[in-house]
Amino acid sequence: SEEIDAALSLERRQRRRVRAVQLLLLGPPESGKSTVRKQLQLLYDLAGFNAERHSWLTAIYLNIIESVRHILQTLEEDTVVEHAMLGATSGAVYSQLASPRNHTAERSGGRAALLRERLTPLLDVEQRLTHHLSEIVHDRSMNSDHLSVGTEWQARTEQLKPSSSALRCDRDDLGDHSRSMVSADTLVDSEFDSPTAHDKAEKEELLSKVSSILRASAEYISELVGLPDVEVLRANRRLRIAEWAEYFLPEIERVSQRDYIPSDDDVLHARTQTKGIVEQVFRVSASNVTKYMNVVDIAGVGGMKQVWISRCENTDAVIFVAPIGAFDETLDDDSKTNRLAYSTQLFKQLFSNRLLNMATWVLFMNQVDVLQRKIAAGVRTWLEDFGDRPNDLDTAMGYFKDRFHMIKDGIVPWRAHFTHFTSAVDTKSMHPVLETVPNSILRRHLHECNCDI
Repeated sequence: SEEIDAALSLERRQRRRVRAVQLLLLGPPESGKSTVRKQLQLLYDLAGFNAERHSWLTAIYLNIIESVRHILQTLEEDTVVEHAMLGATSGAVYSQLASPRNHTAERSGGRAALLRERLTPLLDVEQRLTHHLSEIVHDRSMNSDHLSVGTEWQARTEQLKPSSSALRCDRDDLGDHSRSMVSADTLVDSEFDSPTAHDKAEKEELLSKVSSILRASAEYISELVGLPDVEVLRANRRLRIAEWAEYFLPEIERVSQRDYIPSDDDVLHARTQTKGIVEQVFRVSASNVTKYMNVVDIAGVGGMKQVWISRCENTDAVIFVAPIGAFDETLDDDSKTNRLAYSTQLFKQLFSNRLLNMATWVLFMNQVDVLQRKIAAGVRTWLEDFGDRPNDLDTAMGYFKDRFHMIKDGIVPWRAHFTHFTSAVDTKSMHPVLETVPNSILRRHLHECNCDI
């Protein structure tokens, strides 16, 4: 019996030496998981990052158009509410609502209607851009051993040369290394209809058209964002402009130039909705040993247990991304649930999973840059248990860290666990972290399989 156990243990170590290191990226929506994955690609696969750079044009243009539409729709909804209030008001109250301030708002509303008319050509191309960005995937069984869903829009918008980031790792332990990787060509052929020359020409024509419309619309968009009504709506939190929109809206003249190529920061800020699972493989070195690291970004993990649970097998490490800058926001589909509170609930659910007991856990307390901008609003306004603590950045960061560590200590206090405060869009601060974390994970992986480093 002891000989059999020893033989099985040796076999497991040998298989572990061969297979790629498995890293799960987990966290709530809009936490910055995909941005972390982009930073990993920028650091460990620059050639692949550069090859995909042009394909982000569609997403960037669509981000801008969606932001413009969101602002216009919010203005219109607010106008409808105000008109309803006026219609139900009489006497002195009506006189108060008809004050000079409200006449100013009325003039602002009239200007917004005119701006919508001026921006109609831009709004009209949104559907075509969405078509190019949409995922085109054949229905796959949820029980498939090779589930691979995710940023298919990039394969559709631009046929790319295979790079190391396009490689896919088999979920099973790798007995035959030649079977562990599937080239990008195979993936595209099996999952998508490869774009024809006509498709490419059509796409380039569309992007050129959108670029021209954006240039012509830049002045109107700037005026829209600066309308007094927009400032009021933002101040009273009836209009929320996402972080990526805050980044791109002032950059319209630059990103609409004919020769525009997205910068590193542009790609990092570009927002696309990840669906299902996205996998990328990177070469990572520790001392004189180089291994493949299979990074698995799982979207919607809170409501997709049957998907992410299937990827827990052989997981070496988990990076959980918590958006601490969202302390004053609620979920899009549940206005009563605080986003940070939801993040702690999700962390507890995942950290309690026995299939991840042996994984190294890394907690990215993300969006420190956003937290710094918002801290003046007061953390205790949104999270009562913040109590009478000083309302400064260091105190808030310590408070958020303690909340997550209390969950960890109450479940599995002995589990390997590291915490980093991050701003995922800041390459200068992220790369030292992303050089340290994979190195630590790889060292632990090699130690457990008795490999010398």
